[in-house]
Amino acid sequence: ILTDTTELKLLQTEKQHADRLAYLGTLAANIAHEIKNPLVAINTYFQLLPHKKNDEEFHNGFQKIALKEIRRINRIIEDMLNLAKPSEPLMQPIDPHSAILDTINFLRDTASEKGIEITTALEEKRCALIADEDKIKQVLLNILQNSLDALPRNGSIKVSTSFRDNLSEFRRMAKLNPNSVFFSFASPFLRDPKDTQYFVIKISDNGEGIPVEKISHVFEPFFTNKDKGTGLGLAMVYRIIKDHEGAIYIESREGAGTDFYISLPLNRTNTNTTTNSLPKTEALKMVEE
Repeated sequence: ILTDTTELKLLQTEKQHADRLAYLGTLAANIAHEIKNPLVAINTYFQLLPHKKNDEEFHNGFQKIALKEIRRINRIIEDMLNLAKPSEPLMQPIDPHSAILDTINFLRDTASEKGIEITTALEEKRCALIADEDKIKQVLLNILQNSLDALPRNGSIKVSTSFRDNLSEFRRMAKLNPNSVFFSFASPFLRDPKDTQYFVIKISDNGEGIPVEKISHVFEPFFTNKDKGTGLGLAMVYRIIKDHEGAIYIESREGAGTDFYISLPLNRTNTNTTTNSLPKTEALKMVEE
């Protein structure tokens, strides 16, 4: 029996190692792909340069493209560094509604250019949330930008807020709805994780939605369901919400839109925490950590 148990543990260890190598291989391939594309554009510019010395139109056009691709590479590297070694959250009392409105105002021009309307339905009751304001704004920015990139012209986004006494309804919906995913991150700083009030931010759009076979993978680095973007935005959302011991629930309807629910605990202490774990490729339908 002892031998069988030892062999089973060895097999499990070998499988975990193989899975980890496979994940790292996929991650490396995605990084190479994302960086290679802009490098091709830059390389093309320099290859043509000797033959286009006096072509002002070529220089103006390709210089803009080259600079844009260099910025893209820099953004990919910065996002990867933030995922691999995130800065420690600066936890302090913030007004979440101000963070929401600031982020929406920042994106207002981008939305207007696409004819996309962003509306709000914010709770009248105000609260002081213990969080890192810059990181919460990053979460909002990434989700909203994700919607803006995916929505057709004249689409719409609605941001609303509410208070919940617990996360039981999200757990129930995640079990019933095959096109949803729920991540909850238990906190040692909460008085009672099962009976904790949460500040909930809901971001809804009327886009094409996320296919049911893809929704459990949306937080993996480089996963994307759209033509533009690096696929790192939602991986950063996952990391930040985990650092805040919050929860994420996504519900999507193919052809009808997607709802993001970000839940942040209200009764936590002003304590800084970080985590180094990333979402695995075999992301679960419902995960409690």
